Amino acid sequence: MSSVAAAGLHVEALRRPNLEVMNVHASTGAPAERVLRDMGMPPEEIRVVLVADDPRLVRRHLELHRERLMEELIDRRLTLAALERELADAAIERARRDGRSAG
Repeated sequence: MSSVAAAGLHVEALRRPNLEVMNVHASTGAPAERVLRDMGMPPEEIRVVLVADDPRLVRRHLELHRERLMEELIDRRLTLAALERELADAAIERARRDGRSAG
């Protein structure tokens, strides 16, 4: 079963592309498909968004992807914070060994 069907979303929305949506996205000047692909949306979800006639379906897919992006951002920020602590601690240790004070 596809991830679309498993999520309880309308598989019948996998039909013709909506040419109006596929054209240029106003804020980026790029086609919506490319914007979504560049943002890491799975190809099968991009297709559903581009062909859907139901705005609720479009919004739901975009909402789910927004949540994924937020989770990824949180993970990256946590990773960066941990790395920052480790690197700062290492710098302090090097400064102590060299007889300098770290600021």
